[in-house]
Formats: sequence, structure tokens, C-alpha cells
Amino acid sequence: MLETLKQIFMLVNRRGDPPAERDFLGHKIYSIATPPAKLVNGEKTGNRSLSLTTANGYVAISMDAATLEEYLRSGETPGKPLRETPGLAEATTRVAGDGTSLLAYENQRETMRAAFDIFKQFGNSDTNTAASPLALFGSQKFFKDGADVSLLPEYEQVAKYFGFTVTALNATPAGLSLKMFAPIPPDLKK
Repeated sequence: MLETLKQIFMLVNRRGDPPAERDFLGHKIYSIATPPAKLVNGEKTGNRSLSLTTANGYVAISMDAATLEEYLRSGETPGKPLRETPGLAEATTRVAGDGTSLLAYENQRETMRAAFDIFKQFGNSDTNTAASPLALFGSQKFFKDGADVSLLPEYEQVAKYFGFTVTALNATPAGLSLKMFAPIPPDLKK
């Protein structure tokens, strides 16, 4: 799988250069230079790099090398396997079936934790650069004029409202269907 992805990512690199390789904690990280992206407000992001590696039976892909390295570090002290997530097997049966081509899991609790951090960090900032994650929305002016992120509660106060979702893409003779299921978060069942 990794070899196939390396070949596909070479297509992303307009020059067709092979990916750069480096070692990190006993894993090979492959990086490909990608063209700058044009943001909604017309700015360009600058030179970026797409990195990928394998660990623990997964292929990890990221535009942020530090995130990829953190993923590899987390493998040194492996956590509980995903299949042991309470309610995951039952949730999966609600969306998957014969012809399932794609099954995705999202830990909304951690996704929203990161979103709160980004909104609080950059939403109250005076900077408006292409490096800001909020630049994806076109401008931080959107948050200054349209939202007061200082009113967001501390994440721990609302974490109980987030759980996980599973999504499946199913192929049938009639076509494709996309199903998503989000069980009630465990902290709300109490």
C-alpha cells in the first residue's frame, strides 16, 4: 500500500521527483513537495510538503510533519486498540453491510478539542496570515466580525456532548449510499 501511495503522490509533485526519505524513530517518512494552495481570500499558502509513513498497520498521511512525528511517538506507548472502543462494533453494524467499500471512524471528542484550541488561539489573534488555520475560511475578520470566540466555554465543560461517528460507503447494484451513525456519547447516557 505504501509503495502504491508513493507512486500516486509522485503525480502530485509536478516535476515527478521521487519522495524524499528520512528516518524517524525507526520508521521511514516520505515527503513530497506540493504546489501552493490558493485560499478563499486569494492568498497562496507557500511551499508545502505532504508526508506519509506506516506504523501499527496503518498508513499515516499529513501536511504537517510535526503531527506525523507525534503519531509515530504515540506508537511507542500504544493505547487501546480502536476495536475495543465501547459501542463501536454495534455502531458499525448500523452503517456497514455487504458491498461496504469504505468504513471511516471519527473521534469527535478529539476533533472538537483541536477545533476549540484553534478557535481560541487564532480567533482572538490580530494576525491574519496564510499560516493561520482560520485562513481556510478566507479571513480571520470573519471571526472578529461574526463570532466572539471568547464566549466559548472551556472545552472540558462541553466535552461530554461529543462522542464518535462511523461512516460507510456502500456499493449496490442500485448505486452508492453513504451512511453515518453517531451514537449518544457515553457521558450523556448517565
